[in-house]
Amino acid sequence: NSKQIEALLKPSNAKIFMKIKKNRPISEKTLFNDLGISKNTFFNCIHTLISLNLIVKDEKDNYIRNIDYEFPKVKIGEGDVVIFSASPIPGNEKAVYNVINALYKKGADVIYDELAEVHASGHACQEELKTIHALTNPKFFIPIHGEYRHLKRHKELAISMGMNSRDIIMPELGMQVEMGENYIKQAGFVTAGIRLVDGYGLGDLESNVLKERKQLSEEGICVAVINMSSSGEGGFEPFIITRGVVYEKEAEAFTEDARSVIASALREQDLRSFDPNEIKANIKKVLSNFIYKRTKRRPMILTILLMA
Repeated sequence: NSKQIEALLKPSNAKIFMKIKKNRPISEKTLFNDLGISKNTFFNCIHTLISLNLIVKDEKDNYIRNIDYEFPKVKIGEGDVVIFSASPIPGNEKAVYNVINALYKKGADVIYDELAEVHASGHACQEELKTIHALTNPKFFIPIHGEYRHLKRHKELAISMGMNSRDIIMPELGMQVEMGENYIKQAGFVTAGIRLVDGYGLGDLESNVLKERKQLSEEGICVAVINMSSSGEGGFEPFIITRGVVYEKEAEAFTEDARSVIASALREQDLRSFDPNEIKANIKKVLSNFIYKRTKRRPMILTILLMA
């Protein structure tokens, strides 16, 4: 009941629960004597409190097993209610819903923000922010938490509390702000943002290197090697290598058709004004179109001319 739970959550019991959380040894006798309740009451309270203290860990898929491990005498099943009092962090939705699905499979009834107004925010609401502004009475103000839309609303709140808009700076990534005793102003920008640590160096997230890696991982690669003489003459028997483009059972027929397409394109091209770059570009275009029609994929294509 509520009185038992209230007794269990007394501030004096905090140290005991820290020991339990950190898996530190504590005897059963000491545990229940210090808590001042019986064993049955303790587990009844814990069973009730799970719904109030469910933390979705990073190992979302293993969380249900973690509950069984950390509370071996508490099993979630038919008739139990689990409450998610927080909404999923953007990007974690799938993992959180996997936990909810697993709880349903155990027979529990799950209540979350899409079914009821149970979300408990960890951020201050407007009235709490107003209290902070009233207590601190800031001379200058820079809203820093949240996205731009949140910063904008916080600025408007500060103005409603009597601040002058010229004493408020709306920050942006990399912005330098200069402050003096009687002024605050924007002083320029520095390079800032997400940096990719790639091996021993730093890379750009918009780099072609990442785009090429993504293409290789999703679409595969096709290499066409053609033997030609310096005059542009050749047997036009391309050598084709593919990785991640077609399945093994289709590879032989695919390779033969690709070689025929390239050979046909070379025969139709005027090779008297021999330009290796032009030839490679034409082969790449023809091969790309062929592969897309055949597989609906756009692999990376490399063309290599071997000069005899």
